[in-house]
Amino acid sequence: MFEDCQKTDELNDPLLVVRGDKVVKEAKVERALIPHLDDDCRGDPLLERQRDGKLRLIFQSTGATLENTPNRGSFRMLTSLDEGHTWSEEQVCPGPLSGQADVTGFGVLPDDSLLLNWSTLAPADSWRGDRLGRARGTGGWNEAERGSLEGFFHAMYVARSTDGGRTWSEPVELDSRPFDMAGGLTRPLVLRDGTTLLSQGLRFGSGYDSVPDCQPLPPARMGIRGVIYRSADGGRTWGDRTLMLNNGCEARLVELESGRLLAAVRCQLMDAGLLGSVWDEARKEWTDPYDLRVPDDQGHKHLWVAESNDRGQTWERPRLVTGDRADCPGEPLLLPDGRILLVYCRRARPDPGVGAIVSRDGGRTWDEEQIILKLNRDTENGTYPSSSLLADGTVVTVTGKNHGNRVQAIHWQVPEYRSN
Repeated sequence: MFEDCQKTDELNDPLLVVRGDKVVKEAKVERALIPHLDDDCRGDPLLERQRDGKLRLIFQSTGATLENTPNRGSFRMLTSLDEGHTWSEEQVCPGPLSGQADVTGFGVLPDDSLLLNWSTLAPADSWRGDRLGRARGTGGWNEAERGSLEGFFHAMYVARSTDGGRTWSEPVELDSRPFDMAGGLTRPLVLRDGTTLLSQGLRFGSGYDSVPDCQPLPPARMGIRGVIYRSADGGRTWGDRTLMLNNGCEARLVELESGRLLAAVRCQLMDAGLLGSVWDEARKEWTDPYDLRVPDDQGHKHLWVAESNDRGQTWERPRLVTGDRADCPGEPLLLPDGRILLVYCRRARPDPGVGAIVSRDGGRTWDEEQIILKLNRDTENGTYPSSSLLADGTVVTVTGKNHGNRVQAIHWQVPEYRSN
């Protein structure tokens, strides 16, 4: 649909507003490359802004931490002192990491402390998703892979830093029992009452198969359990894990002026039903309590929203946002005028990249117009984004690195595209 744009230098691409297949507005934006990631590293970003204006950027380097550096087992964090125009690189070592570890959450607390959430895979050379795919295709693990999986477990930790990431508190392990795998990519939300919410996804085995024998899971154990962890003391201790929505992961939360919470949720693993499905033990099947009636091809890897009126204890009204496109994950931002901006990974082919939509009624409905913030030159894969608001209302969006797509920092204003 946007072939002409994809033939130009991507740093000169305009922001596009589209309605259906028609471009209804173009706007100039400021784009700059962030050249700090290695060529063989996938970098999905999490961007946060501190009270003094510093921007902190950390990446989920899928597959491993920084192994070939003096600080083996560290994570890569970038800092900008000029609102995202230039960046300096640091390595943060929040705990005794070894082998494979991925960032699964990152945020700034009200006192400007940094909160880092990560998961480790034990043992160091253990399971990865590509191995699972090969095993499912060939009917089982080879002996070397089976041996490395005997201690399979995904442990998840949280640590705080009060000095900009130079030193970190003793890591606190989040209780993920009885599940085998824990993780995602999310940002903590601090409510007005001071409670910190952290969403994550938990699975038995891979969500489809058991580990290490790679046998199909019983239906009741399939899927992802989207959960929320809570801290009442600024991330020092954690408890009160509650179920958010089954088959939901990578949920990003925002608190509205009314106190209602809105979550953008990625729906995943349709073998266990749609988002929010509940296991019916009597009938031995997953059931849909919301009567969503969504076709199978419009559920998996699609973007949904749900809301909570009790500070995240329960969630209701899950609804599909981008029904005709596989777009996820998404990140909601509350704009100064009360509108909600939802920025998301646009997976739609042949023009994937980063998109955004706007709600003018607290997330109940969304404008039909879509903002195309970035068009990838790779026409097969979308790109994870993360965004932050500057004091003047400018949005800074950092796009991730994968499949040859380069990391960009984009400074832009939400365009006005309606005459009424």
